Amino acid sequence: MSDASEKAYALEARLAVQVVEGWTIAFEAIKGGDTGRTSTTLADDPDLTFADVPAGTYMADWDLLYDGGSGANEGDFKFHITAPGGATANLSGIVRLASDAGNLHQGIVATGGSSIIAYTNGVGTTYGISMHGNIVIATPGTVALRWACGTNTGTSSHALANSRMALYRRI
Repeated sequence: MSDASEKAYALEARLAVQVVEGWTIAFEAIKGGDTGRTSTTLADDPDLTFADVPAGTYMADWDLLYDGGSGANEGDFKFHITAPGGATANLSGIVRLASDAGNLHQGIVATGGSSIIAYTNGVGTTYGISMHGNIVIATPGTVALRWACGTNTGTSSHALANSRMALYRRI
């Protein structure tokens, strides 16, 4: 059995037994390695993307680890969550905002076209963003973390290994 087949089988077996109070884990991803970007153009993360998500009501959890440049407006980490057209989402979380010198803010929604620029303080200085909420998907499609550098100064921003996202489907 190939490595990919073993991972798919293990995930399938885990999904079959993870039913909790009316919700079952439908999609889960954990980054195996870091991804760096210097571009300010948002793009789906190669690991934190779910294709072909069926219509339904989902509880969503994102735990993102990131780093980037250390100077004023150097790098930073711009992100939002994408979902199929017609989806409604209510996500909130805690994030260090670049626009407020890295102070923590709570209750931010990051869906659709609006992006948040999170503070960075040097490659190797890890920060985390946790977002939780729900997504109602009317038309099947892709749900993804979309991100980029907040400012292109040649210093990469990184989505780091062990970042996680999961969608739990209402059953």
